[in-house]
Amino acid sequence: MCFKKCANTFLSREITSDEELCINNCVQKYIYTNHKMMEIFMEVQPRMVHKRIEEINMAQTAALEAQDQQVKVEENLQ
Repeated sequence: MCFKKCANTFLSREITSDEELCINNCVQKYIYTNHKMMEIFMEVQPRMVHKRIEEINMAQTAALEAQDQQVKVEENLQ
């Protein structure tokens, strides 16, 4: 993206000072955005894991209760 936005001329193998400045600014914005996203992810991710663990525990409890219920039904049939 930065190359497409900042590279204006292809008359020389060298980049101009304006192109270099543009590329540096553009890349810096992407680096900042990436760091910000990682910061937010690191903040939110533990909550997501905790929620998922709770969901798994609830599903496991429900499965055990259903299994116990089935055992009781089978015992009553005998």
